[in-house]
Amino acid sequence: GIDKIKDRVICIDTFSKTWAMTGWRIGWAVAPKEVTDKLSIFLQDSITNVAAFIQKAAYSAITGPQDWVDNKLQLLQDKRDRMVAGLNTIPNIKCDTPDGAFYAFADISGTGLTSQEFTDRLVERAGVAVVAGTAFGSQGEGYVRITYACSDEDIDEGIKRIKEADLS
Repeated sequence: GIDKIKDRVICIDTFSKTWAMTGWRIGWAVAPKEVTDKLSIFLQDSITNVAAFIQKAAYSAITGPQDWVDNKLQLLQDKRDRMVAGLNTIPNIKCDTPDGAFYAFADISGTGLTSQEFTDRLVERAGVAVVAGTAFGSQGEGYVRITYACSDEDIDEGIKRIKEADLS
């Protein structure tokens, strides 16, 4: 059981994604005491004075009803599937189904454009902003990141505009 491994496990997380508290700069850690003691010293110099209302909101998030999390997860999965299906209808673009976050990482290498050329032309021709894969390292060349944390109408309109931009 957990008693056998609790001295070897460190779990650090944030409230950003699951509870939609991005930008609130609050998280939590579960670890052996010697680790949390060192974390406390580090945090005293780097993150201090998290506002009381943020701490109360975080507490409410973890102690309150959790059914909305499952509902939100299903909503995001539906949006993810809509985005991926739409991207895969565009010639020379391939997109695998992502496992986390609310971004698709589409393979645009079939267009013959670099990631930056693709993003620049897409903004110019279609008014659609995406992030070049190279923003995440050189291995991101040939990819773009696209959010699906928006309305279904925005997803559909974005896919339509990308198709009409004819970037291949």
